[in-house]
Amino acid sequence: MAKIVKGYLDKISNLQTKIDKEADEILTYIDIDNVLANPQPYMTEFSRQFFESIRDELLEAIKAGEDKANKIMDNIE
Repeated sequence: MAKIVKGYLDKISNLQTKIDKEADEILTYIDIDNVLANPQPYMTEFSRQFFESIRDELLEAIKAGEDKANKIMDNIE
């Protein structure tokens, strides 16, 4: 069981590192003039683009969570 949890935590940690790096990078692209001129639409679109850029990592994190849950359930049975 400990091996399952460690593998999961390692995978999630790697994904978190990738997402944090992407978040740091994307923040440099915020156009403050557009934020001030039209905050809601600009930030909505900016957020959509950010989540699209990390889509693969998010899907991988969901899959890792599902796999972990399945492995735990298999070990319980």
